[in-house]
Amino acid sequence: MYFYLIYIFLLWIGKIKISYKYIDESDPERQFYILIGVNEQMKYEVNNTVPTLSTISILVDKLNQNNNFSLFVQNVRRAFIELVNQA
Repeated sequence: MYFYLIYIFLLWIGKIKISYKYIDESDPERQFYILIGVNEQMKYEVNNTVPTLSTISILVDKLNQNNNFSLFVQNVRRAFIELVNQA
C-alpha cells in the first residue's frame, strides 16, 4: 500500500524534495537534498542533487529495479557522506 501512495503523491505533486542533515560533521545543519519524480513510464528519476552526486544514476537504476524506496533514501545518504569524506 505504501508503494502505491508514493506513486500517487508523486504523480499529483510532480516531485519530492528529500533533505538530509547531519551529513557534514563540520557543519551539521548543512542541507543536502535530491529532487525525485516519476516519468511517463512510471520510473523514478532524479532531476537535481545538491551537492552533485556522480553516482545518482546508479542509485536510481537500482531503485527502479527493486522499488525499495527506503533503501534508496539510505543509499543516497551514504553517498552524500562519502562525498563529504572525500573532500
